[in-house]
Amino acid sequence: MLRFAFPRPFSAAAVACFLSIVGCSDEAALDPETLFGDQRAPSPNRLRGVYKTVVEEPGVDVEIRLRFGEGFLAGAVMCTPTSKNYPPVSTDGKVEMETGSIDNAAGQFTIPTLTMEKTVDPILCQAAIRGATYDFKLEELKLTLTLPGTQVELVYTKIGD
Repeated sequence: MLRFAFPRPFSAAAVACFLSIVGCSDEAALDPETLFGDQRAPSPNRLRGVYKTVVEEPGVDVEIRLRFGEGFLAGAVMCTPTSKNYPPVSTDGKVEMETGSIDNAAGQFTIPTLTMEKTVDPILCQAAIRGATYDFKLEELKLTLTLPGTQVELVYTKIGD
């Protein structure tokens, strides 16, 4: 079994684990097909929306998408093996989110741990973002997340509203 796990303070899901598709139902926000599909044009300097990042690991490319919505953070991860012998594997998840800054360019949000995991033999695709209070800052479409007390920054690109 191939296993793609990310034992960092922020896992691969943290690197791109916020999904937002304004105008879609909560259920649609969790559908990887929807999160990885076309998005509406993004509006700058507003947390609410869909973000992505790509992490290249040996043997697999991991794309993480996050949706920040009113009271929730949804995420989806797609693991695409570099070997054409294996198909991509995707999975998703959703947690409650507390923030008073959903429509702002800077602020904080608090979430419990968001874990996404799926196995399609022999591929295990998993990503997580640990529960904590995060600082965020948007500069146009660039989202930077930091965990207070650390020097680790996670950068995402806003791709939709």
